[in-house]
Amino acid sequence: MNRRRLLKAVGGIAAVSSVSHLTARSASATETYDFSTTVDLADHADPGDRIDSVLSDLAGNNTLIEVPDGTYQCGSVDFGSVENFGIAAKDGATPTFVAPDSLGGRWFNFDGRNVLLDGITFDHNGHPRGTINLHMTGPFVCRDVHHVGEVMASAFRLACTDSDATGLLQDCTAVDGAVQGERGRGAFVPSGNSGEVVIDGCHFENMTDNCIYCSPSNGPVRVLNCFFKNNNISNVRVSMPATVRNVVVVNDSLARTHGGGRNQRGIWLRDRGSGSVTVENCDVTHTSDDDSHPILVEGGDGDVTECRVRNDTYAAAVNPGGTYSGSGIHVSGGGDLSAPSEWVACSADGCDEPRTTAPEVDRTTDEQTTTTETDSGNETGGSTDLPNVVTVRGASEPAEYQFTVSGGLEPNTDGAGINSYDTIDGSTATGRVWSGEDSYVFGGEITDFSLSGAATVLVNGEEVDPADLGAPDLPNVVSIRGASEPAEYQFTVSGGLEPNTDGAGINDYDTIDGSTATGRVWGGEDSYVFGGEITDFSLNGAATVLVNGEEVDPSQFGAGSPPSVDRYDVVEAGSKNDDANIIATWAVSDEDGDLSTVTVDVLDDGGTVVDSKTTTVSGDAEYSVDYFAIPDVPDQTFDVQLTAVDAEGNETSASATVQE
Repeated sequence: MNRRRLLKAVGGIAAVSSVSHLTARSASATETYDFSTTVDLADHADPGDRIDSVLSDLAGNNTLIEVPDGTYQCGSVDFGSVENFGIAAKDGATPTFVAPDSLGGRWFNFDGRNVLLDGITFDHNGHPRGTINLHMTGPFVCRDVHHVGEVMASAFRLACTDSDATGLLQDCTAVDGAVQGERGRGAFVPSGNSGEVVIDGCHFENMTDNCIYCSPSNGPVRVLNCFFKNNNISNVRVSMPATVRNVVVVNDSLARTHGGGRNQRGIWLRDRGSGSVTVENCDVTHTSDDDSHPILVEGGDGDVTECRVRNDTYAAAVNPGGTYSGSGIHVSGGGDLSAPSEWVACSADGCDEPRTTAPEVDRTTDEQTTTTETDSGNETGGSTDLPNVVTVRGASEPAEYQFTVSGGLEPNTDGAGINSYDTIDGSTATGRVWSGEDSYVFGGEITDFSLSGAATVLVNGEEVDPADLGAPDLPNVVSIRGASEPAEYQFTVSGGLEPNTDGAGINDYDTIDGSTATGRVWGGEDSYVFGGEITDFSLNGAATVLVNGEEVDPSQFGAGSPPSVDRYDVVEAGSKNDDANIIATWAVSDEDGDLSTVTVDVLDDGGTVVDSKTTTVSGDAEYSVDYFAIPDVPDQTFDVQLTAVDAEGNETSASATVQE
């Protein structure tokens, strides 16, 4: 096993007790791969052999397949729901899997948990289909994996359906791009993702249908330390919540297209989801003849800081939207240098020029590097006016915390420190731990501490009950009382937010993320205490909302209720030709009477949108039928997704699957 590769920092794998028991570290999360069986592919195949059936036979739970150097013929393999399974290059090896003939929509398919794919090159050999599909229940690490040759659909398709899981795509490439006239992407994160996906140190070029396409994701996405060049529609496309940090985008020639229009957006921030987006220390160069925004903010909330843009086109360099803020932006070039004045540090002459090569990253010091646990929590670190240490030590499940102190606050550089899951805003720290440890130095006293999940808190080396650290001012109570049918809700407050331990409290269906609660009731009751005011409340279904014991109309708070999908029937007409003739019949409604759009997307089995229709709607109810004709797709299966959006941006989705 390649020890050098295994000891990489972010998403790296560290040998714990033997070669077959490995630990994958993804930022602050730690996943354990219990490879009780290690198999050397050399005992079962030689270079030049066809190995897809060999890999399928060898695959199993708790198994690591080590691949020696050489070139192997390998067709499509569906590994199914394996757990603690890995395929990794041997020490010093750089094996290549070559497509022997046409591939299915997915070259490798995984849908289990704790999967490792490391150090393999996939040579399409003129057969552009073939996605590496990691649509997992739980975590995965896909590292040092490369596509050679043009692709169709997505080079990588990534998702974790477990909201507590993290998937890592690291140091992967697809630089030969997509086939002209076909839809091809570097990495796609579909709506089925509820966990976190981290895309770190990757390099993709010449894609026709978005390079990094993450806006459908329902879980957080982080795009870090990447280089993208000449990709159509967008180079980076994310929605809330997301982080885009230390990314370089270059558009210096016209991109290939998938048969439709050309829009070489640099970074596209979609108005979808909840939370916020952070764009930091990124560079966008747009000198091609395509007039698209280097940075396009469609809406939502977030901040764009310390970025450099060169723009030679007629589209605004930074097109703002939503409630975004910005600072430290340098804008240069011969085109439209428009950007919000309060965001701009320099415009036109004398500005810092953007980088045009892959960003340099030293993961031994980079903020994403996994921190090392210490033997004790009593190192002081930091400056002499920060004499105290608070340490949050994780357990086997993730835990989130937030605390405030009355004095200064810094990472404990003499202890475990913090990582990219953790932030300090003035005298308040917010973070997450999972098996590892976060540590801070501070002055004064801890005035407030909230903890969600299992973790141990130590102050100056002594374990304490976080409930005893300050008493948050949460004088108000909001309760959601269920009826005979399930109802889903989400609300945000301007102050603190916790479960009401003196009332009904919450359960496993309910979560608190900072000042926002999301949950479900069905017959029972959820109850929270909070400070400040309710700033937004959405309710889908029949439930009663009470604030301080008084029934209220939730529509009086913020954005109101999302649309409802009252009918969604999708059929394939069953014609005798090889075309897919899809008929989607839908009916939607919105009790707030502010319907806006209904979009129906048809996706192939690789996750590529092959056809789409958006209908502008209004009022409180709409009905329509959409028709799609997709030629020459015998026996293919399609996922037909409907998204209904109201005027406030609330949306509801439904999907159905049909086969030609």
